Amino acid sequence: MKRCKKCKKLTCSCNKSNPKIPTPVFSSPTSSLPKAQLNELKFCIDEANQLLQSLGSESDVNNTRQLQLHFLKLQGVNVKIKINCKFIERTKDEDTIKNRVIETIEEKAGLLSIAGRDFIQLNTNCGPIFILYTRLISLSHINNSQEEEPYDLEMLKNKALVLNFGEFVSKRPTLINLFFGIPLYQQLQYYIGETIQVKTDQLMITGTLLSATENNIHIKNQKGNHHVNIYDITFLQILKNKWIKC
Repeated sequence: MKRCKKCKKLTCSCNKSNPKIPTPVFSSPTSSLPKAQLNELKFCIDEANQLLQSLGSESDVNNTRQLQLHFLKLQGVNVKIKINCKFIERTKDEDTIKNRVIETIEEKAGLLSIAGRDFIQLNTNCGPIFILYTRLISLSHINNSQEEEPYDLEMLKNKALVLNFGEFVSKRPTLINLFFGIPLYQQLQYYIGETIQVKTDQLMITGTLLSATENNIHIKNQKGNHHVNIYDITFLQILKNKWIKC
C-alpha cells in the first residue's frame, strides 16, 4: 500500500472532496410590499382594469365612481398605464381626400397621486400628467421601494363623519374628492399660468394654461391662442421645466 504524498499516511482524506453544506434557497421578492398588502393591491388593480374594459365613449356615472374608488386605494403606488391614442391619416385619391383613424397605444409611468371624478394624476420626473378615464386601457403595478403608504379610505370617511361633516369636508380638497369627485377642469385650476403640454388625436400643443372650463381649456403660445375640447385630450402634462424633453 502506498503512502499519501501529501501527509505520508497510509490512509488519509486529502483527495476526498469536502461535503457540500445544504443552504436554503429563497425566491427573489417581487415587491417591497408585505404579501397581504400586495395581494390586496393586485385585487384592486384587477377590479379597476375590469371596470376600464366596461367603459365606453359615454361613461356610466356609477362605473366611473366605482373606478375612482378603486384608484383612490392606489394613491401613493407606482403604476404603468396604457393610453388609447388615435391619429388621422389623410390620403388623396385623385380628387378625393380620405381620412383613416388609426389607433395606437402609449404608455406612461409614475406615482398615482390623485384619482378624480373623471381622471387620474400621475406624478413623474417631468411633472404631473393627467389622463381621462375614457382614455385609459389598463393599469399595472410597478414595484418601487419608495412607494408611499396607500390611503386608508375608511379611516378618512369615519373621521369626516364623526366630526362636523360640512365644515370638515369643505376645507379639505382630498375629502371633497373622496365624497363627491373632483373633475379634471377643477383640478387644472391649480395650474393656471403654468407651462403645459397637451396631446390630442390631431396635435400636440405646448403653451401657458390660461383657463379651464367644463368643456375647454385655453392655451397661449407664440403661435397664438388655442381652445382645446377637454374630452379630446389624450393626456395633459404640467412641465416642471419647459426645456426638459419628456
